[in-house]
Amino acid sequence: MTDIDSRWNQLLAKLSALETTTELSLKDHLEVVHQLGGLRLIQPFDWNAWGADVVPIADLGQLDIHDCVRHITRLVRADRFSEGVLAGALANGYLRALCVVARNRADGKPVPTLAKLA
Repeated sequence: MTDIDSRWNQLLAKLSALETTTELSLKDHLEVVHQLGGLRLIQPFDWNAWGADVVPIADLGQLDIHDCVRHITRLVRADRFSEGVLAGALANGYLRALCVVARNRADGKPVPTLAKLA
């Protein structure tokens, strides 16, 4: 197992475990954000101006890696302004589902930066 595989597995295990919690602790929140950042699933772009609709969980499989990264970034950044956004996306499985699609689209490789994706 490669380091990247290990990091994906750790992230997905953490997200699965957090789906059953009723309240997201600061420690768990920071861990998740750190793990997402370590896999380059949070990247700088003008997420507030992006304007794409939230994709229903059943349709996430249609996203490409570009939009997976953008949706994940938007969830994390929006949580700064509206506390609970990330906890909600964790509790309902949305964030984990997005990360599973991102992992599949990355094909086991590191996620490219958005600048390289454009």
